[in-house]
Amino acid sequence: LLDVATTIWEAMGFHKEEALAALLPLAYGTLRNIEAYGTRDSATGPIIRCDTDTVRRHLVALVENAPGALPLYRQAGLAMVSLASERGSIGESQAQEIRDLLNS
Repeated sequence: LLDVATTIWEAMGFHKEEALAALLPLAYGTLRNIEAYGTRDSATGPIIRCDTDTVRRHLVALVENAPGALPLYRQAGLAMVSLASERGSIGESQAQEIRDLLNS
């Protein structure tokens, strides 16, 4: 995941080392949250918040700058939709809207 993320940052003009330096604190924070709250309760992001506009912008940016990352984003996104539904963070109609977006 970090390799794909650094590749996306490289597409934005950053050097791999800069990208990794920026991403590692996020990764460490994620792992601390997982340790404290577990994988399901620590999940965050636009799908958990039902922020379809951000998901849409992510997809457009990936198509334009890092198309090789699209399959991973879509697969991870669909898994997150299931998790958000199970947690009750999003309703069924919201989940379907995001699934449709990710599958388009």
